[in-house]
Amino acid sequence: MFKTKLDKDEQIKQYKARLVTQGFLQIPGTDFNETFALVTHHQTLQTLLSLANHYKWHIHQMDVKSVFLHRELENEIYMKIPPRADAKEGQVWLLHKALYGLKQASREWYLKLRGQLEGLGFKRSDADHRVFTKIIDGKLFVIAIYIDNFLLFSGGLMTSKP
Repeated sequence: MFKTKLDKDEQIKQYKARLVTQGFLQIPGTDFNETFALVTHHQTLQTLLSLANHYKWHIHQMDVKSVFLHRELENEIYMKIPPRADAKEGQVWLLHKALYGLKQASREWYLKLRGQLEGLGFKRSDADHRVFTKIIDGKLFVIAIYIDNFLLFSGGLMTSKP
């Protein structure tokens, strides 16, 4: 995908390119086995925001760049070489990492992220698998995942009144 970003005067500011697969052509059971919706439940976000308001927690939003490019693939996935790329007729690329557009890209990113967070001592919520918690020095830390964005909550435990 190619995109031209313009400034406020409609002048070219930047050229951008992103390599994206045609995931709609993937076949379940052949190209991928599982997918995963990497979106915190709406009710969970409402509850966390209400608790943050009531207990005066700090809230921070964070965006992860190139989120799907950080995880190796379980299956062999081959991709047609995109136009404008230097290639011989009939060549294809073997993907080593997930790319945008793959059906399993969200799941692969989640598995990588989950492993990292659990390695840091965070516990995954049983009610919403996109929420992780950890208590550090008497303070609660909550991470709610929404694709490539995190909402980070931190503050005193709920046993203390504001």
